[in-house]
Amino acid sequence: LATAQHAAAVAGSGLLIDIGSTTTDLIAFHDGQVTTPSRSDRDRLACGELAYHGAVRTPLCALAPRIALQGQSLNVMNEFFASSADVYRLTGELDPAHDLYPTADNAAKSLPATRQRLARMVGCDVRDASDAEWLDCARAWRAAQIDALADSLRRVLSALPAAAEGPPRRLTVVSAGCGDFLVPDLLAVAGAP
Repeated sequence: LATAQHAAAVAGSGLLIDIGSTTTDLIAFHDGQVTTPSRSDRDRLACGELAYHGAVRTPLCALAPRIALQGQSLNVMNEFFASSADVYRLTGELDPAHDLYPTADNAAKSLPATRQRLARMVGCDVRDASDAEWLDCARAWRAAQIDALADSLRRVLSALPAAAEGPPRRLTVVSAGCGDFLVPDLLAVAGAP
């Protein structure tokens, strides 16, 4: 909460969205104070303030039970064959300075090897689709992660002070973490002001 308290002091009122390698923290603050009554990870998981979704280490099988490839919805293999780093490496959004963890198969972090890991998630080989189609697949994984995070964000927004009076017309957002490039789309999908 130290980061959230710093954000509260700097920005006044709003929300800290910290998307790290492993988790996302969604911490509301108002009038310079963190507003959460949560005092444990269990409490934070219950109210949506903590989501085990990150931009690097999240197993793709945790993001969606099905994913689109070439217009077909495919079941996802429930194995650690690829991670969110593969998605954001392929979309070009992951800063290499944050791509510090080994890949799921301990293979290279090259784009061909990254595509192969995505292919394995849906029982394919990399040659079964074009580079553009694997990029589309990565974008589908990205959308699945944003949808999951948006569910948590909506729960946090509903608990903001004055939420009973309707959503605030304006919300100050402080973004942090190696996945902060997701914040604009996350806010849009969640319907945040």
